[in-house]
Amino acid sequence: MIGKFFFVCLLASFLFAGCSHGSDDPPSPPVPDNPDQPDEPDAPDNPDTPDQDPVLVPIELYASLLSRAAVDQFDGTPVGLAVGSNSESIDKQWDAVAGEQQLSLSSVHYYPTDSSAVYLWGFYPRTLLSMGKAHYKLTGNEDILYADVQSGSLRSPFTGDEKKITFRHLLAQLNIFLETGKDFQGSYHLKYLSLDGSATNASLDLLKGEISFGSESMQVVVYEAPSTGGLPVEAGMKVPLGNILVQPEAEMIVNMVLAKDEDSAHDIIFKDIPINFEGGGSESGLSYDLSVKLPDKLELDKPDKPEEPDKPEEPDEPDEPDKPDVPDIPVPPPSKEIQITVTITKWVETTWQGGDLDIFYKDGEVIN
Repeated sequence: MIGKFFFVCLLASFLFAGCSHGSDDPPSPPVPDNPDQPDEPDAPDNPDTPDQDPVLVPIELYASLLSRAAVDQFDGTPVGLAVGSNSESIDKQWDAVAGEQQLSLSSVHYYPTDSSAVYLWGFYPRTLLSMGKAHYKLTGNEDILYADVQSGSLRSPFTGDEKKITFRHLLAQLNIFLETGKDFQGSYHLKYLSLDGSATNASLDLLKGEISFGSESMQVVVYEAPSTGGLPVEAGMKVPLGNILVQPEAEMIVNMVLAKDEDSAHDIIFKDIPINFEGGGSESGLSYDLSVKLPDKLELDKPDKPEEPDKPEEPDEPDEPDKPDVPDIPVPPPSKEIQITVTITKWVETTWQGGDLDIFYKDGEVIN
């Protein structure tokens, strides 16, 4: 009995000793795991997880225009851009509007995310391309512009002067004047003036940067008077008649009609007057002043007819009715007496070193 009591006491002493906290507080029960918030195991690396989407960078373009002609500046001008993944092929085309300095694309296009290059060629007027070529019908009013290939990428974008889409003129411009000297005799009216010889069709190969012309020539009417009247032609005048765009190096002629009075039978007609350009022919990208200068005397005096020898008298015959007088028809001087002077008016565009101020030169003088 004594031994059993001793064993119970000993066991109790061991239990209280193991649960002692150094205070009289009863021991706290153990905190169980929360089944609602189980521990998450470390996620293993997944090689199939895609990377974050690359940042898309829109393409911005800048433009410039060399020389001056019918299109002498960009001001909301619609242009076309041929697009390729290399410099030897054209895959598609974009539409753009050219401002004074920047080209605005009609829709947003981005640089390739793999840093590959985009190749661009510019052309005006905008038209649908066929096998990398732009085809045009010419009337003398159209200017044709071309920008050689330029490339850009994420690492080398279309920024800075060296990356501009630079357009140049492919036709020649003729500024036409009618001129008389101070000793010009008579008073006339210009009824008609045309220039013949420039081609009616042109094809622009964008990859080669070459323009070719068809064999059919056109007649460009520079001036045609209304049904009555016309432009007065008097002494000491130089009147501008307008400008046209023509095929470079074309052999051209002028046809002209001057009215002496209201009777068209008295018109003075000049046909096939050749135009001789300085240097042998017109050049693309140049503007020319073409002046048709009339001789001081437009009508040649008719030579007097030699007197006929007296004929022997013949028997009287019945009188014939009087014939109406035949009006004098003016005889124009030879066409070689019409002077057509063609002088080059070349425009050069440059950039001031101190900023973006454009300075233009004409005939060696700075103009605004």
